[in-house]
Amino acid sequence: IGMFLLVDNYLFEKRHRWITVGLSVGLAIVPSYILHELSGIGLPLLIYAFLNLYHSKRQILSYLLIALYAFNSMLAYGGFFVMAILFVIMCYDWYKTKRICKPLIYGMALMCLVYVWANWGTIYSIFFSSSFVSHRSEWVVASTIKEDIVGFVKFLLLSNYHAGLLLAFPIVLAFGYLFLKYRKKYQFMNSIATLYVMIISGTLLGKMLKYTHIQLFVEIQFDRFYFFYPAICFVMLAASCYVLLKEEKKRLAYLAMLYGLFAPSCFDKELMANIKQLAGRELTIPNYGEFYDTKLFSELMNDLNVK
Repeated sequence: IGMFLLVDNYLFEKRHRWITVGLSVGLAIVPSYILHELSGIGLPLLIYAFLNLYHSKRQILSYLLIALYAFNSMLAYGGFFVMAILFVIMCYDWYKTKRICKPLIYGMALMCLVYVWANWGTIYSIFFSSSFVSHRSEWVVASTIKEDIVGFVKFLLLSNYHAGLLLAFPIVLAFGYLFLKYRKKYQFMNSIATLYVMIISGTLLGKMLKYTHIQLFVEIQFDRFYFFYPAICFVMLAASCYVLLKEEKKRLAYLAMLYGLFAPSCFDKELMANIKQLAGRELTIPNYGEFYDTKLFSELMNDLNVK
């Protein structure tokens, strides 16, 4: 829904609905951890809401959507990092325009308040409880810089399995080509490219901070900007489709949309398992009955003398 609202209102302007729907469904089916809720995958919804506030449109709806995002996302996985990005963007806007957009400030303040309300138990235990001890207080840097750089390159190609696996390299390559060729003609591409660079730079910087051996940077993962990677890739794909349509390359635009619609399915393990089963191929993963083997667990309980 967030992707549909963003693309339909700020990119295609209620035209080419098939492409809008295809890209929206594609982002929705990216296989990701549902535990993290809207933390990363809800980025287009948040962009839509803040763009509305910036242009003084649909303000009540936008404040409600911001509150919805904050209440249904995790502060440690998305909230802190999206607020850092928004803060940098607002500072840059103030520098360029010499004005403060008050609705954006109100939106940020609302998001902070909802995060505090929704995470009060965690905040209280960390800052106000003397008995709190972080489970990461004994963590050490287990990887090497080379391993982290290799992992970062892999992340650029395939995203992160927590955030949602996606073969992102073709999307980034296509957008990069169109950006270099048409960035002066389509100014909005500069904003999208800047947001992409902020996300990957934050991810890399967060990975490198732990090598300072400062305990705070070891205990807290400051590389979690990667949660926004699938969403920003789909925003880039939508921008690429828009440019291709404007340049009268409709077939390429529809092919790009179809890539976004079907590419995430390649990493959907449940879907692939169902297809293999329908094709009569042997599965190497346990089925539902094998996973919840009540007889086996009863035997284990008896062996362990569990009443």
